[in-house]
Amino acid sequence: MKDLKYLFVVPKTRVVKLASPSFNYGRNWCHKTPPEIKDKEGSLQTLVCGFEAAEVATKDYEKKFNAYCMKNEKEFLLLFQKMCVLDYVIRNTDRNMKNLFVKYFSYEPFQIVLTDNGLAFPVKHPKKKPYAWEKLSWAYKPLNQELRQQLLTLFTPTFVHELCEEVKQLFLQDCQHDTYLTDRQIYVLLGQIWNLKDALEANHPPADWVKRKPFLATPRFSRTPPANGTFDDCFRRLPADYSHRGCC
Repeated sequence: MKDLKYLFVVPKTRVVKLASPSFNYGRNWCHKTPPEIKDKEGSLQTLVCGFEAAEVATKDYEKKFNAYCMKNEKEFLLLFQKMCVLDYVIRNTDRNMKNLFVKYFSYEPFQIVLTDNGLAFPVKHPKKKPYAWEKLSWAYKPLNQELRQQLLTLFTPTFVHELCEEVKQLFLQDCQHDTYLTDRQIYVLLGQIWNLKDALEANHPPADWVKRKPFLATPRFSRTPPANGTFDDCFRRLPADYSHRGCC
């Protein structure tokens, strides 16, 4: 995951343990004397200053914002495509103009940060959860070739396997961790990365990524992928499972 930091635009986020009387500890907590304040584990994200939700920025400063993007199109487009990569890989089901923050001044580089990425890593491919950016004109622009090459170089079976192992270790910190569900999340993640790799090889823009048929992927190897193996050597494709779903 550390190798992806230079690609993505998410504020520094960590799993931490904090305690506070303002936290919800359940009904029994208030009957104890004195109340026992225990650490609670959760996600802590760095506060970003000077940013505005894209919804507000584009509403209040639409002409200024659009003019800036046109003037600095290459810079803006690279950040936009990084966002698309992240959302596609983790299959974010809740990217919208309220959790996409922008910062733009004539005297500073354009910046984008993405928050509220909690509704990602689904256990199944959602049926009706489009990406908020897929119909924007920027999604049809040609890919930044430097970004494309960086990703194609990075997405080897070994790297993808190591990434999935790190994600598993992160999920293990959840006290309600379920190995079965985590495996299903990894199958979706693997399928998304493989699909993205194919799209990058075809040099397709983000708008075309979402048209690709989603699938799951599972490892063919028991512990580690072969050193020089291809994706087809190391993983197998399975059709997306849309059965037994409650909400999507």
